[in-house]
Amino acid sequence: VEVAQSDEALIIERNPDNAKVIRDCINRLDSIKGCVVVGTGADASKAYQDKNFSLIVLDLILPDQDGRELLREIKQSTVNNSPVLVISGVRSDSIYLECMSLGADYYLSKPFDTDQFMYEARQLLQTSSQQGKKTPTGEDKKASQTVQLTGEKILVAEDDEMQGLFIAQKLGDQGADVTVVENGKLALDALQNNSFSVVILDGLMPVMDGIQALETIRSTPRLSGIPVIMLTAMGSEEDIARGFDK
Repeated sequence: VEVAQSDEALIIERNPDNAKVIRDCINRLDSIKGCVVVGTGADASKAYQDKNFSLIVLDLILPDQDGRELLREIKQSTVNNSPVLVISGVRSDSIYLECMSLGADYYLSKPFDTDQFMYEARQLLQTSSQQGKKTPTGEDKKASQTVQLTGEKILVAEDDEMQGLFIAQKLGDQGADVTVVENGKLALDALQNNSFSVVILDGLMPVMDGIQALETIRSTPRLSGIPVIMLTAMGSEEDIARGFDK
């Protein structure tokens, strides 16, 4: 079953004043022609079953349902492919990570800056448009949700605790057995005692950075064939070249 593509946004917000602010922001976006505003999870479920909205803005605290459960339902729906921007009045790294692992496309904490909200909403709309207007069929959506890493052991070296947890949750949701360590030296220690399918290395870490760890991995015969993914915010061509040279 497919639902019609809509050029409207769905706002799920229990507070009428907040809903008005969000609606006013969205109405200033050229690609949105109107908003549907609901204040409960039950009304939201009815709305998104009938339309494939261009954007859904979801408040986490609803009078009849935990917004995280509603987010899960939306993202698991076989008739809806709307990007979801979560807005939460609870400032918590764990809730942020949970929402992102459930499929949220962006997360903002209240009170939010309206300019930032409009920028992020515009980015989501642009990305969604570039991916095409076709709504996935039930089989397409089911297939996209069944990519599995069951049985794969993955080593992640990341000194940012929140980022490490986020990566672990995303991979763990696909069935992977994930080990997270804080630096390159600990990654090498883990590799000496365990077998991993893939190693993910942050570029900048204390004690031993990702490039140094990668160099050791590639120069060690037993480890040299392990696939390595580099994550780095350094970004320069020189840094990228250093990684590929190893």
